[in-house]
Amino acid sequence: MSEKVETNLKKLRKKIDSVDRRIIRLLRRRFEAVEEVAKVKKNLGLGANDEAREREVIQNCKNAAKGLDKEFVEKLAKLILAQSKKIQSRK
Repeated sequence: MSEKVETNLKKLRKKIDSVDRRIIRLLRRRFEAVEEVAKVKKNLGLGANDEAREREVIQNCKNAAKGLDKEFVEKLAKLILAQSKKIQSRK
């Protein structure tokens, strides 16, 4: 591999690493909001599961997934929702 190609590859990988860090920060912010929702739900005597809201979140994610594989986005949304429910069940 030429030095120029290797340098370009390193730059691209740094860009990916930067995006990954932003994704993690956004997930942290999301889960902090989930903790707040959990407190409200607890005060109202509600459980962690809200199937209508889950369907809405998944659909919103799929609608925003322009240029991305919708099946991947749906799986990702379900994974995030599973973690959200786990957080809520601890509160």
